[in-house]
Amino acid sequence: MDLPQFSGSIEEYLEFRETWHVLVAETYQNPSLYLLQLKNHIPKEAKNMLRGVTVVAEAWAVLDSHYGDRNAAAATVTANLRHLKVSGTAVHEKLESVAQGVQEAITSLKYVGAES
Repeated sequence: MDLPQFSGSIEEYLEFRETWHVLVAETYQNPSLYLLQLKNHIPKEAKNMLRGVTVVAEAWAVLDSHYGDRNAAAATVTANLRHLKVSGTAVHEKLESVAQGVQEAITSLKYVGAES
């Protein structure tokens, strides 16, 4: 089973956290192994924030305080959508590119609870 990798992007954090809990919670009952796996699947900056943390709940609290701001995530998603790079040369390719970007933004906004 491939575990999810967190990129460090605030707009991806809540989806990462949810997926991680579903896939990992029952697999790694040992807190030390759980934390080791978590640290191996987050960027260096996040890993550094967890230096010395030995309790799973504390690790998530640290990550949540840095990456879990739903308003900041929603603002990032909408800013990314405003600066969407359209690819393709034909009109239909450009429209497909825009549609894909919008769909990804909608999915991200659902994860942060800002889809309306």
